[in-house]
Amino acid sequence: MQQAVEKYLKAYLVANNIEIDDNHRKHHTHDIAKLIEICKGIDNDFSSLLIK
Repeated sequence: MQQAVEKYLKAYLVANNIEIDDNHRKHHTHDIAKLIEICKGIDNDFSSLLIK
């Protein structure tokens, strides 16, 4: 499930011409909360995915 969500978020970013930073590429692990924060910069609706 984690990998599916990660791939969706990354695909959304790529579709919006946002590159994934080198730190994410090197470690092959991704903080979903960080990816959501980046997506939130494009569409604030992503904020509803963050646990408060």
